[in-house]
Amino acid sequence: MSIRVRAPDSAGTDFDIVTQRSLNPMQAGQLLDATGLEATTSLRKPKPVDLVVIAPYLSERTREVIAARGVSYVDSTGNVRLQSGAPALFVLTSGADKDPWPEDQPLKSLRGRGAGRALRSVVDFRPPFGVRELAGRANVSPATLARVIDLLSREALLTRDARGV
Repeated sequence: MSIRVRAPDSAGTDFDIVTQRSLNPMQAGQLLDATGLEATTSLRKPKPVDLVVIAPYLSERTREVIAARGVSYVDSTGNVRLQSGAPALFVLTSGADKDPWPEDQPLKSLRGRGAGRALRSVVDFRPPFGVRELAGRANVSPATLARVIDLLSREALLTRDARGV
């Protein structure tokens, strides 16, 4: 997909559009590596590439990685950077600094003191029990215990009934 920008004198640029559901700095670098775009040093100016990355939200660091490659970006919160050499075009606006739609990141490991206490409580106390009750016994927050239980459930290491007990 692409979009064409034309000046009154008919000079124009066709921007190729790349859309992503979410994009972190590492993914942005990988995406642009796949297109053959190299990051530039502060001594060289990036060669503008007629490519626009569009996502619901791009963090400040992600925007930096994209801009270092001379690539344009747009997100739903109003962070916009469009640049073109012909016609001469440079648009830079600031939107949200914080993701208005953060994704819930599920727990991926049992590292950490809170996760260790939560895991120990699941092992030590005889089921059935609710999250709040068990969190109180283990002296951990219900949120920490819920994330540990969710991880154990996803890994099929424990079962829960219809009520979540």
